[in-house]
Amino acid sequence: MNSNKPVPEPEIIPDFFHDPKSKKRYERGRLLGKSGFAKCFELIDSATKKIYAGKIVNKKQQLPPKHKLMDMTSHEILIHLPLDHKHVVECHNYFEDGNYYAIVLELCKGGTLGELIKTRQYITEDEAHYFMNQLLRELVLKIGDFGLATEIDIDGKRKNKVCGTPNYMAPEILWGEEHGYEVDIWSMGCILYTLLVGHPPFETQSVKNTYSKIKTNEFYVPSRIGPLAGALIIKMLQAVPSSRPNVHQCLTVPSGPSPQQLLRDLDQQLFELYTSKPHKKVPILMDEAEDLAAIPMVWVSKWVNYSDKYGFFGYQLSDDTIGVIFNDLTKLLLHVDGKAIQYVERDGI
Repeated sequence: MNSNKPVPEPEIIPDFFHDPKSKKRYERGRLLGKSGFAKCFELIDSATKKIYAGKIVNKKQQLPPKHKLMDMTSHEILIHLPLDHKHVVECHNYFEDGNYYAIVLELCKGGTLGELIKTRQYITEDEAHYFMNQLLRELVLKIGDFGLATEIDIDGKRKNKVCGTPNYMAPEILWGEEHGYEVDIWSMGCILYTLLVGHPPFETQSVKNTYSKIKTNEFYVPSRIGPLAGALIIKMLQAVPSSRPNVHQCLTVPSGPSPQQLLRDLDQQLFELYTSKPHKKVPILMDEAEDLAAIPMVWVSKWVNYSDKYGFFGYQLSDDTIGVIFNDLTKLLLHVDGKAIQYVERDGI
């Protein structure tokens, strides 16, 4: 079956961009990412060789009638350019030519949460707890895309402007109601869900269906998600804005097991390991009972705690057995021969 629709030609991005005001020349590097309206490339200053991130917006692209590209780009620049904060990606410059708008940004080499999810599909609950703390406390992560943001000029003032990315947009925005900071808690709930599940809670094949699911609050939390994380997601994604927790309440939700708990669990494992194999015990005569050398002893010779960063606690025993305790309390044991690996469920099976 033949189609009469013209096949769109692939967009050819120029190798160099010229800023007519500063006379700077930027060489286009590798593609860093793309969105519905823009593509982000490395931009290399030809004079200094310093590498930036360049958000490139094609002026000739076709957008829905309600979206005016020039207004959207100007609005983003007006919000982003004056910001000076260590947890906001720095906006260095912007310019345009006949075909493109270009926003020159600080290059963050650590990658993005989106890239992490694409690589890993989803992360552990303790890793998600770590990243949520960064976002809510503004400790390490940087915010960098203000393309669909809005500005609150008076604290407490309610807005009625549609803003935000479709998959993370709160229902009151879609209903055209006035809204405030509660929409950010909703968006953070969507981010938490995405980190743990691998996709946004209301994601569908079309924006229309996504909006419909958001309005009806139609989502579910997979059974593999722990009760604490699942309960927090449900609270953050309440349809009624006033029912959602504030930032402080989100931060006070407990995380997974502490290092002390992991050590106690390790101690219990060692005890069970020792007592479950009586045929391997060295026979002890009563007259030798006071000789410590006659008692087989196993202890932790090395350990490393990555429970917050990567979701596991690793250790090596004095008999060269290596073990890993994951934050969901499942375990992996590498036996002394280096060939046999044993997986242990939460219940010890």
